[in-house]
Amino acid sequence: MRILYSLERFSEDLDFSLLKKDPQFDIEKYFPYIESESKTLLFPITFNVKTIILPNLYVGKMHALLFRAWKNRVKGRDWFDFEWYVKKGVKLNLEHLGQRMIESGDLSGQPVSKEKFQELLNTKIDSLNIEQAVNEVRPFTKDQSVFDFLSREYFKLLASKIEFV
Repeated sequence: MRILYSLERFSEDLDFSLLKKDPQFDIEKYFPYIESESKTLLFPITFNVKTIILPNLYVGKMHALLFRAWKNRVKGRDWFDFEWYVKKGVKLNLEHLGQRMIESGDLSGQPVSKEKFQELLNTKIDSLNIEQAVNEVRPFTKDQSVFDFLSREYFKLLASKIEFV
């Protein structure tokens, strides 16, 4: 996200998705063939990357934000990214989010409405530990002043500004 879309935080990994559903796919069979090495990238270089469109990346982020099973911990990067998506005006694909919620067992059968989504998000915001969220994401950002305004009220304001596809 930082390289492709100028998100102002660093990441600790890369995420990959299958282009089509494949119930037989098993990543573990590829583990013996994965090699790693250190590389220095010299910018600017020209290369193409196939990426998921922003509204669907947003879906993945919101699904993680709402349903990540981290017990008493909070992933501040989810909240940092949520702010970025809203401020950039990226539209959330609610139908796609509903499909993910059904597939993961977080929603039973019916489509998710805007009202239900907002209710889920506001409930999550009400239980958010702001200090934990900031402490988790702090090492991934250069500009520490970005955390000055973070609060439950601020995240509720952002939630009210979400645009949908």
